[in-house]
Amino acid sequence: MNHDMTSSTRGEGLLSTHSVYGAPCWVSLTSRDLKVTEEFYSAVLGWQWRPARLGEPFRIALADGVPVAGIAAVAAMWQMAVAWTPYFAVRSAGEAASRAQERGGTAA
Repeated sequence: MNHDMTSSTRGEGLLSTHSVYGAPCWVSLTSRDLKVTEEFYSAVLGWQWRPARLGEPFRIALADGVPVAGIAAVAAMWQMAVAWTPYFAVRSAGEAASRAQERGGTAA
């Protein structure tokens, strides 16, 4: 996601966001240990954290106060692999799914 700082008529800084179509717009990570994951990405990328609406095992990563990633400590609970999942901005989900299927991909 791209982030542009704009000014309002009152001079307050507002954050407006827009996506670049075809580019990653969000990432999610499944984790076995939320605390260790938070500490690592805080140290490496300077991310800060806030709770997510989905409950205790979920967090939102912030870079300079802007949400950039979702982290879920559910890998062990749901017996799933630890993995990053990127999301890409598209104008039409239906069109993107059709194009992927034309090229041998699947849609879920």
